[in-house]
Amino acid sequence: DKYLDSRADLGETYVYAMTAVINRTPLVESALSSEHEVEYGDAFPPDAPTDLVVLAEVGAARLLWEPSDAEDLAGYVVYRSSATEGWAALFDEPVRRLEFTDSGAASGRIYSYRVVAIDERGNVSEPSEEVQVRIP
Repeated sequence: DKYLDSRADLGETYVYAMTAVINRTPLVESALSSEHEVEYGDAFPPDAPTDLVVLAEVGAARLLWEPSDAEDLAGYVVYRSSATEGWAALFDEPVRRLEFTDSGAASGRIYSYRVVAIDERGNVSEPSEEVQVRIP
């Protein structure tokens, strides 16, 4: 048989034990089973940010995007790649704002950008759509 604890809250730890009822009147039931601790972890990633726009500026790229609607959002991380470099995060800690300026972009180069959302448990969304830009 299965049991679903519909009142369990994400991020909480619960201890469960079971007994089998053979007869209700008179009550006949088994001994209590051993206890099992269950962490109801949040393994659900947030939705990806949408509508990524990259504006080319002299020696920089300014990125803007629409937010993820996750209630437990920790922030966003911007990734960049180029013809000579693979995808790499441009900063270590997630940021809460909905824009970022990549002032490390070199003039005359073409870069691709994408953004991910990260929740408070460290779950990472799928990346946003990729946007490519040439830096003037």
